[in-house]
Parts: sequence; structure tokens; C-alpha cells
Amino acid sequence: MFETLRSRAFLIQAAVLLTVGAVIAAVLLTAAQNLEARGIPLGADFLWYRAGFTIPESFLPYSPDDVYAWAIVVGIGNTITVSMIVALLCTVIGVFLGIARLS
Repeated sequence: MFETLRSRAFLIQAAVLLTVGAVIAAVLLTAAQNLEARGIPLGADFLWYRAGFTIPESFLPYSPDDVYAWAIVVGIGNTITVSMIVALLCTVIGVFLGIARLS
């Protein structure tokens, strides 16, 4: 009895997984066809175009003449830098609050 329940559960899970995969494939194919019909290029070629905008506060050198790929790298670098600063400040504040609560 348990073997039939287990195989039935396996078949149901497989059917659900195939259905979800088919829906995702249909959405992706429809989106690709609609983009192609409207003349919108699908790809990452834009990463090597001139960005044309400034990033005012950056630890890495950046100018508007750089490409989008470098702008993304600079943005990730800025995010990591700010995250490290915030983590350090939160740690210091947490230690002080913990010590203050104990005393």
C-alpha cells in the first residue's frame, strides 16, 4: 500500500514539475517572439556601448565615456563598500548597546 502511495506521489510531483517547466518555457518563448516582432534586440551587446551617465560617488575610476559593463562593476563595488561600512557601524553600535544593557 505504501509503495503505491509513494509512486503516486512521485508521479504527481513529476507532473507538477513538468507543468511548471512548460509554463516557464512558454513565457520565455512568447517574450522572445514579442521582442523580435517589435525589433527589440535580445542579448547583452549593450554592455559594450558607451554609458553616457555619471556615477558621482565612486571608489573606482569612472567617466561617462566608459561602457555599461564597467558601470555595473563600479555599482557593485559601491554596493559592497557601503555594505561593509554599514556592517561595521552596526557591529560597533550593537556592541555598545549590548554593553550598555549589561551595565
